[in-house]
Amino acid sequence: VNYEDVARTLTNLAKEREYHLLETFAFEALNAVFHAFSPLFAKIRVRKRAALPLASSALIEFEKHAED
Repeated sequence: VNYEDVARTLTNLAKEREYHLLETFAFEALNAVFHAFSPLFAKIRVRKRAALPLASSALIEFEKHAED
């Protein structure tokens, strides 16, 4: 996978509409990568520092396999 092409795809995705949640963009980014590049596996991880008052960060992770 050419990472410049991935970056361009995700930049275009970000410009298509306003995302209120970074998690929503991450989920759609993972699907866009699969649609455009057909990888066998991909994972995206989002960590938000200071998102929760009593935690150092909040983390969400999405992964997808070609057979999904």
